[in-house]
Amino acid sequence: MGSTHDIHTGWPQQGFSTPEWPLGYVYVAEIPGSHIRIGRTRTPDRNIPPAFTRLWISPPHLATVANECVLRDLARRKGQVHPGHWVTGIDFDTLVARARTLNFGTDPITHLLTAVAS
Repeated sequence: MGSTHDIHTGWPQQGFSTPEWPLGYVYVAEIPGSHIRIGRTRTPDRNIPPAFTRLWISPPHLATVANECVLRDLARRKGQVHPGHWVTGIDFDTLVARARTLNFGTDPITHLLTAVAS
């Protein structure tokens, strides 16, 4: 699980929010130089790179881990995932187009079935 291509490193095993990680946000942030970071945060003013050129943030929802996984998997298939949650080789607009189709409902089982089917 230590590979730079392992999209699950450091994530809760359940694949959903935990008591320590309730409702949160998934984000896609592009910084100068076309490096992109995919991440999740409990509040939109934390953990987002401060010098972004473009930013997309989801509505608050429970399945932040599963949604982040879907976006990282797309980044891994189309580009490369690097340590620290940075991705290259895929453009911001492609990631955001997919992010906008994610399920932001609060039912994690329905969300997982939707994510797996996509």
